[in-house]
Amino acid sequence: MKTILITYAWQGLALFEFLLIVFLLLKLRKKTKNTLKSNFKKFKKNEVNMDALMKDMHHSKDLYKELSRKYHPDRFIGSTLESRAEEFFKSIQENKTNFNKLNELKLQAEIIFKI
Repeated sequence: MKTILITYAWQGLALFEFLLIVFLLLKLRKKTKNTLKSNFKKFKKNEVNMDALMKDMHHSKDLYKELSRKYHPDRFIGSTLESRAEEFFKSIQENKTNFNKLNELKLQAEIIFKI
């Protein structure tokens, strides 16, 4: 009789733990669904321009290399353009991934340095 009561007690405890785990999993699932939906809505509102992003990613790397080689401050050591070259090189590094800004800088460099 005593062993039967102990068995029922353990089964009751196991059932309680099982129900508690199921309850917590359902609560967690509901919470993650809501956060995913809200994150998707935020992303949808921003509407990223993928064409411009891909252009910046792929073309800016080549243009950055070209400009950084051509207008590196070490090429202008001892000349009057050395300080301008340092400032210009900093702006090139700041806009490393911005293709449009690098194009603008290239046009400015052609006017300033006349190389």
